[in-house]
This record gives sequence, structure tokens and C-alpha cells, in this order.
Amino acid sequence: MIPKDIVFDIELKKDRVMLFSYFASKRGLDDTVGFSIDNIVDWCGYKVNYRKGKINDRFTGLVEDFSKGGYITFDGLLSRNNYIEAKLNIVKFDIPSQFAIVYLDEIQKLKDFEQYTDVKNKNNKMNVSILLLLLSYLRLNMLRRQKDYFGDKSNKPEFCFRLYKDIENDISISSRYISRAIDILEELNLIVTRTIPRTKDENDNWHTGVTLFANRYKRIDGGKSIDMEYDCKQELQWGYEYITEKKYLSKKFIQDTEVI
Repeated sequence: MIPKDIVFDIELKKDRVMLFSYFASKRGLDDTVGFSIDNIVDWCGYKVNYRKGKINDRFTGLVEDFSKGGYITFDGLLSRNNYIEAKLNIVKFDIPSQFAIVYLDEIQKLKDFEQYTDVKNKNNKMNVSILLLLLSYLRLNMLRRQKDYFGDKSNKPEFCFRLYKDIENDISISSRYISRAIDILEELNLIVTRTIPRTKDENDNWHTGVTLFANRYKRIDGGKSIDMEYDCKQELQWGYEYITEKKYLSKKFIQDTEVI
């Protein structure tokens, strides 16, 4: 589970969700993690680089920021392959009120995204940290339900909708990277999208179109199984009906992510 706080903490670097996932996945029964910067860099899907300002320095600074932010505490020197022990702050790591779920096999798929995506469209500055941050953001904002949805506008389909500019402001990633990252997440069959064109309201005012997002599939049984009755295209259609019926296209709408 990836908490809302870490997704929206734009004071931290874009690798913040990836580093959080590292500590969460390596967590021991005593809430400690033995780690080195080299090990973090390798687990996160990068190649070790000791040059000034490169990946090792980037994660060293982020680990220090995690400590300052109260996510972890540790004693020891952060240098290359020097192993030290960190104590996790369970308040930050245990079942937050709002969170996104990204499974470890999905994170691995993100690490290997270049193997699955169109070579012609590769962006050599795109990386797994941006992809994981964006996927976590989208899943965090998707509406959730406990009962079936059959088009009743009082209920909510499992989707979210956003302007790229709003996403940029929320997670501090440029719209250009967001656009490419969304394409990659679709190529990886993790999400589906539908773009709503600009609309004109009853007063002849134009409103910028939004993009609808839904998960490509839905996991059940604690993530062990795929819900074969889930239809991502149907969710997008219900989502379109939901926002047009409630006229959310003509005003700013902050979505409620609580389970209903």
C-alpha cells in the first residue's frame, strides 16, 4: 500500500514512491530494513553510478530526506555498499486512511518497461520512478465501491478523471512526461484511458476536456486472482455517464476516494 502522503509530498524527489516501496517490501518482522545505497539503486531498477549528482547521490539524498521526514531512522554512514539498519516509522507505513495498491509484479513490469513498449517511442529520460509515481497517483484517485454498479448515478464507477495540468501540479511531473508515461502505462496493460473533448455549456462557455482513467484489470482475493467479470471499457463508459450526468465537466471537481 502506497499512502497518499508520500504520493503528494512534492518536496521529495520523484523517486519517493519507489524508495517507499523498497522499504515496505524489505520490511522485517521487527520493522527494520538492512540496506545499502547500492542495494536500493539496484532494486529500483537502476545501474549504480558513483559520479557526482548521479543516481547514487540522488538516492542518498532521498534516504536522508526520508529520515528528516520521519519515515525512517538510522545510524551509520550512507556510502556505496555500506550496509546499515533503518527502523521504519510504522505510523507512516501501516494502513493509511487513503492509499494506492501497486503489486510487486507490477513494479517489476514497470522496471522492465523498455522490454514491453514500442522502441520507436522510447524516451531515454523516462524511468520507472515516474511511471510508479503516476500509477500510484491514478490508483489513489480512482473511486472505489463495495457493491455492483449498473449505471445508477447515485453510485460510482471505478475510475478517475483529471487534466494533465492538474496531475502536474499534484505530483510535480511535467505534462510532457505525464503524457508519455500514460502511453507507457497503457502499453503495459496497467490502465486504460478515454479522452473527453472540449465541451460548451448552456452559456456557450468552453471547458477544457479531461482524460478518464481506469485499471486495465481488477485483482481480487488479496491480489491473488483476476476478476473475470471486470470490464475496463464498461467502467470508462459508466465514468463518462457519471461525470456528464453530474455536470462535472463544467466545474472543478475534487474526487472523494473513500470506499462507499
